[in-house]
Order: sequence, then C-alpha cells, then structure tokens
Amino acid sequence: MTLEFSALDYHLGNNYYDFPVQTYKILSWDRIKNIKSTPVNLLKLPKSEYNKIGERFLLTCLKKNAVGLAAPQVGLFKRIFMIEQIDTNVVPECPTPFFTLFLNPSWTPKTSEQSTEIEYCLSVLNKGYPIKRYKTIKITYDVFSAEGFGLIRKSKILTGQEARIFQHEHSHLNGISIPQLWEMQNKR
Repeated sequence: MTLEFSALDYHLGNNYYDFPVQTYKILSWDRIKNIKSTPVNLLKLPKSEYNKIGERFLLTCLKKNAVGLAAPQVGLFKRIFMIEQIDTNVVPECPTPFFTLFLNPSWTPKTSEQSTEIEYCLSVLNKGYPIKRYKTIKITYDVFSAEGFGLIRKSKILTGQEARIFQHEHSHLNGISIPQLWEMQNKR
C-alpha cells in the first residue's frame, strides 16, 4: 500500500498518531546542493516511523502551500519525497488532490517530448526558473506490502504536472536544485 494522505483528513483534524505533529523547517538550496541522498532501507524503517515522516511531510506541504517536498529540503538525506497528485476517478467533474510519499523513487522518460515551464521551490525563495522537463515518465518506487510485512517495487506512468513535480523533487535527491538545473540547461 502506498502511503497517501488526503488534504481533507488534515482539514478535518484526523490525527493518526498520538504525538503532536510539527512541520519541518525548510533548508535553503545552497545548504543542500550537491549532497546526494542515500536509499531508504525499508527493512530498518518501522512502518510507524514511515507514517510519522509522511504526516510531517503532508503538514509541511499544506502549511507552505506546496505541491511537493523532498527529504533533503528538511535535512534528511534519504531518497524520500512527497508530491501532490489529482484523483479524477471518484468524481471526474471534481478532481480530488491527495499526497503520496515515494521511497527510493526513480524515473525514465516514456517519450522524448519535453516542455519548459517556470518552476518555484520552497528552498529557493521568491524566484522562479524556466526548467525543461519530460512530459511523460515511467516511475518506480518502494512501498510496504498491504499487510505491512515485506516490500513491493511498484511502477506507473505520470504525465503533465505530476510528471514535472516528480522530476523536480527527484532532482533534490541527487543534490540538484532549480538554480543549478537552470544553469546546466543554459550552458551552451
């Protein structure tokens, strides 16, 4: 099962744990640049800790009005991030946002088609950068099994904004923030 959090749960005050949840402090991009994150060993990460991390990520995203958050941005140099996704399956006329926590994520382009859009980042205050990203990607990531014992490697296709946000957060896991990526894409 993938750990997913509904913004509605947050607004209704549904607490899953018996501890006060605090938001994470966001580090500036110059403090996290060039530091690569290490994989998460899910066999050493208790499911309760996984849930706590997820809830703190969710609370931080909601309070900062963010669509994504990577572990390096809060000083955890592990391959973990959370992104907002949209569910149109329940009521197609009323898309429902939800957040998913990804562990040990990776991606590959599904097509060669790319687009350039202005991106912002919690670690880069008040400045956007035009960044080129793939429009459609295949992602893979680890999750706990539904029973909570054992691991499952899952994959799926993301398109549009979800693909862009996934790639943005994944860059943080490799120690790259948007000012660096913008510079790399514009060196010619």
